[in-house]
Amino acid sequence: MGNLNGKNLSVIGGDVNSSFDVTNCINSVQKLKNILRQHNFIYTNVKPTRGRACLDNVFTNINRNSISSDVTIFPFSDHDSVWLDISKVEFHVITTNELKYITSRPINDDKISYFRETLCNINWLVFLGNDIHISADKRFEKFMTLFLNAFNHCIPLKTCKVNNKLARRMTHRKKGNNWFTSELASMKNRLMLYLDLHRKFNTEQSKTLYLRERKNYKFAIK
Repeated sequence: MGNLNGKNLSVIGGDVNSSFDVTNCINSVQKLKNILRQHNFIYTNVKPTRGRACLDNVFTNINRNSISSDVTIFPFSDHDSVWLDISKVEFHVITTNELKYITSRPINDDKISYFRETLCNINWLVFLGNDIHISADKRFEKFMTLFLNAFNHCIPLKTCKVNNKLARRMTHRKKGNNWFTSELASMKNRLMLYLDLHRKFNTEQSKTLYLRERKNYKFAIK
């Protein structure tokens, strides 16, 4: 993911199923924790993500004091989602004469609008089908495939080369907008996405998700 004082930083997340629910004291969980300790990794979530079970987690070797995580209701899955905030992590570029390759996913208002428009223009009934014999898992798999394809198309990854001079310039940009941090920008993008999802689906879950994010964003910019 990145580099901090010569240490490669990694974040691994996903559905780990009941065999690795870190809140359970069973043999498979103890083995998982031992592997994490051997590689200086930690687990970041102990809250339930499906019913009373902690089936989803994020593992990282970033210092626990530099990160925060929580569980957010996701209205389109039977699992809640786990998010990880790494905005407090300070990355440092090691001074060498070699070029650095940085892969990122730049997001701005135009790309978010394009993504929302693309989702609205998808004929979901045609793609997902109305066959009552198709299982919910299969239908959700189709939905996620379409969703991720649209996301990668509208907000693609970008790889660029940077040298040390450029890297230093990036860390000494104008300070006039220091109040609008990358964390606030990320919160704003999430807020706009949740608003659009609520307008489209108009469920109690989507409303709760949007109102919670709006409250958090208003509190953050005070």
